[in-house]
Amino acid sequence: MKHRFAILLLSDSGYQPQFLGRKDWDAIDFFPGSRLKNYLEVLTGFGIPFEVRDIRDLRHEDIIGEDQVNFSTILFTSPIAEIRSSHLEFFKECSRSHGISLILDAFLLANEEFGSAFGIKKCSGLRIGLQHIKDHRGSTIYKTKLLPHSSIGVDIGIRPVIRLLMQSWFSRRISTDGDVSDYLAQTESANAPVLSYTFGNAVNFCFNFHPSLVLASANRFHTLLREMFESNPHFSAASLSLENLGCLRIDDPGSSERVHLEGFNDGVLSARTWKEMIDLLERHSAKLNVAYVPGWIDDGDETRGTLAVEGEPIKSRTPGKRYDSWKVTYSKSGRPNSHDHASEYRAIKEGVELGTLTILSHGLTHMTTDLGAWLSASNRYTEREWFREFKERVTRKQPPPERISEKIRESLAAINEAFGVETKILVPSAHEHTEETPGIAKNSGIRLFSSRATYLIGNRETVKNRKIKAFYPEDMPEGMAYSKAGYPIVFVFHDFDTYKHGAGWLESQIESLKGHGIKSFPSMDTFAALLMAKIEVVSEDKNTIRVTVEFDDLIDTDRFSGDIPLRIHGQISDTMVNGKPFAGEPTVVDGVSLISIPFSYIKNSMLTITAQVSGK
Repeated sequence: MKHRFAILLLSDSGYQPQFLGRKDWDAIDFFPGSRLKNYLEVLTGFGIPFEVRDIRDLRHEDIIGEDQVNFSTILFTSPIAEIRSSHLEFFKECSRSHGISLILDAFLLANEEFGSAFGIKKCSGLRIGLQHIKDHRGSTIYKTKLLPHSSIGVDIGIRPVIRLLMQSWFSRRISTDGDVSDYLAQTESANAPVLSYTFGNAVNFCFNFHPSLVLASANRFHTLLREMFESNPHFSAASLSLENLGCLRIDDPGSSERVHLEGFNDGVLSARTWKEMIDLLERHSAKLNVAYVPGWIDDGDETRGTLAVEGEPIKSRTPGKRYDSWKVTYSKSGRPNSHDHASEYRAIKEGVELGTLTILSHGLTHMTTDLGAWLSASNRYTEREWFREFKERVTRKQPPPERISEKIRESLAAINEAFGVETKILVPSAHEHTEETPGIAKNSGIRLFSSRATYLIGNRETVKNRKIKAFYPEDMPEGMAYSKAGYPIVFVFHDFDTYKHGAGWLESQIESLKGHGIKSFPSMDTFAALLMAKIEVVSEDKNTIRVTVEFDDLIDTDRFSGDIPLRIHGQISDTMVNGKPFAGEPTVVDGVSLISIPFSYIKNSMLTITAQVSGK
């Protein structure tokens, strides 16, 4: 039979945890989130093929087909006691006879009969105490912290205290049949945090901790989980290789905030600074993603400065009127051309034409939708909350969805007019938005929503991934922790940062990111295409693997440069791409082949790779 490498993520539409990991808390980023949510984030963040199926609708033929085993691992997210006994017996047979790995955590296990698939005779009661999970070398994978903390370390406040409490403090009392091993230390142990057990043709795993609490923070358990998925010898494993990848993003070019918000309104980046940044980006083989604001709002106050559009002075100013940012030149009183948006635009466009800069939508105006309230407010030049477009932080009166959709569509149309590009990526101003905004963005043609979390917006569903973070320079430790945990990251800064510190500041940030292990700085178009791609991995026979990568047809990969990074477990040879021999040689690291296929090989949004695999 053929063997398909894919993770079956079993959900239960009728199950709602009562305490930790509640599904109705998933919308609140501060809480750990459900098992389903955390596992989804791991799988999408690592580019691993998977399917989510509701246990109530599952058919046995979905798992074992006529000529193919469709899943390499079954990952449980709901109590075993809630699953029909006929399903449980079938899962055991899948594992015993077909080599499908079963993974669950001890908090789900109450059925002693099903526990036999994990070598567990009894699972009851709770243990409380510090958890310190180590690997066989003694290196820490996860450790409970004893003090309130935040991303900067020991901290005080309500949130740091809640973080202290929402760690993994509990495990269960387990008795085994004696053949269970500590997967991390590779020794026999019933008290191990990760138990492994050979059951027929499969190796099954049980976590003796709540996975949501461990996966909610950046640590090495994330990559350990990927290793478990890849370790099944009956299935050739392959995935998109997204680690050590970092997108550079600059926010706010074009925004009238640079004129109106005191403390951040000295000027805009000059064409010379943009040229310096483009040159250094090319030296580092890096792309810079520009979150551009195409709508410029006039305050109408002639005492503060003068306005020119397409070089023509505007003599009769209208408060609240919107102009195309790329046509605006504003001069603060006593400072001619202090905000030359038009010159900046021409420099950015040159970078776009070179392929070094990529344009994203940063909304339409970067300002409140209630311009009347802003214009009449005494703090209109000092309160930065006025400069939020997708969440009304001052008036608290959110505009109707159709108004937000209209603004997104107008932004996309304006960017197309100015730069001749069609972006599918939206960055909300200051990462502030309502819970409904990503759904509105989807209906407006957006495919990736880049905020504190990354939203992958598919045709049928949207996956919010908190582990693929966009972070500012001051959040570098947290961002790099997620990079070391195996995830791609988005490093964000503002035009004000390079205006204040110069182009050399950006180069120092790139050097710092490289020093932390970031090896590739792609465009966010490429980033979105990789995250949204659907990958199919099938072992045609014992030694032949076929990998098919299908890209979202609304993302134009034809204009992409660069490569598609893949990781294949084992050593590969005789590689064919779309039926033709591929000359590129893989790099083998710790038994994993890393290979890069140029985007130019994609045909009709598809890419097919076949290879011989050994040593898996």
